[in-house]
Amino acid sequence: MNKKMNTVLFVIGATLVNLAIMAVVFAVLLVGVSYAMQSFLTEELGTLVLGLVFVATILLTYLIYHKTVKKLSEKYDFERYFEPIFRRKPQ
Repeated sequence: MNKKMNTVLFVIGATLVNLAIMAVVFAVLLVGVSYAMQSFLTEELGTLVLGLVFVATILLTYLIYHKTVKKLSEKYDFERYFEPIFRRKPQ
């Protein structure tokens, strides 16, 4: 395989992994918060909590994904296997 195909497969795989991480984090946060707050959750508070869980999921997923890719880039030379996704404009 060439670098372009490796890049395409990496982006597709990374997207699927990112979505899986997001689903797991969302489920864990939602179940944890629901269990912790079950005695005094109202409909209005539940809506707010769901929104906060969604935002927290996005932030935690980003942090987990960012740290994972950083560790992988330290272990493997990405420039050797992948084409750059964004090229710098000639000056």
